[in-house]
Amino acid sequence: MIETIARELEQGTRLCLTILPFMFAGCLAGSLMAHCKFGTRRRAFFSPIARLSGLHGPATIYLPLCFLDHHSANAYLSSLSRKGVVRKRGILGIYLIGFFPSSLYFHIFFTAPILYPVLGFETATTVLGLYLLASLLTFCCGVVLTRFVSSPDRQPPVQDASCQTDRPGWRMIMRDAAGQFRRMAIIFVPCILAVELLLAVPAVQSAMDKADVFLAWFEVPSEGALVAMSALPNIMVGYATAATCLDDSLITLAQIPKILMLAALGNVVFSTFSYFFSANVAAFGTRRGTYLTFAGLGVRLPWLFLSLYLASLIE
Repeated sequence: MIETIARELEQGTRLCLTILPFMFAGCLAGSLMAHCKFGTRRRAFFSPIARLSGLHGPATIYLPLCFLDHHSANAYLSSLSRKGVVRKRGILGIYLIGFFPSSLYFHIFFTAPILYPVLGFETATTVLGLYLLASLLTFCCGVVLTRFVSSPDRQPPVQDASCQTDRPGWRMIMRDAAGQFRRMAIIFVPCILAVELLLAVPAVQSAMDKADVFLAWFEVPSEGALVAMSALPNIMVGYATAATCLDDSLITLAQIPKILMLAALGNVVFSTFSYFFSANVAAFGTRRGTYLTFAGLGVRLPWLFLSLYLASLIE
């Protein structure tokens, strides 16, 4: 038992050490974008999406930050809420909008380089299209919510006073970035370690082992269930498992879109409880972080099921 606890703590620590540098880099990027014209030029690429979304002024920085790191972007969004730049009832819409640029980053730089060499152009493009469809529909829900709660006579200022200089105070930039990072890490790290220990509990492992009964409802082969199960903690592991099963002719190329969409669905649910929840609580506080986590999941799940249904039609 002690060896199991030590192994899980080591794995959780390794995961934290992998994630935290990127989290701090995202916080630093957000602080830099918020305090100088450098950020203004960089976020110009996302200005059409921002205009479509109804975002103005400092809130437009949220989109390029989501492209860099979603959780650091949420820390920045939380800071805007505390300053009164973004109204609290509009946070959910902006939070949903952020899933589209973050999914673009992940699928461009991580998913595509893996899938195209393994699956070929047609199948890989189909899988990416299904992924992006779910993200785009989530984005549209966020746009509707954001525009619904916005008031024409109370729009935020078009330009933030903190973005007026090309030579920002680096001490202020580092202080803001460190503050955001500290508020996230002080909750994020213990939650990650707690989840790792929870996964080592025999009762939890037994419940996960029985998940293949649930997967059978989707009429996927046992090897497909293996892909979906392996993708729960990390979708990249699911990709690797799918590539191995495909190479060994255990699954067919036609089954891949359905299997990988099922893997993505399971990964979203698993990561919501094991990762997004702790990160959102760290960024927004217990009450609002919990609300955003599960309200966001409730909006995303129907579109993931829609993509899964479309994938089953393709098979």
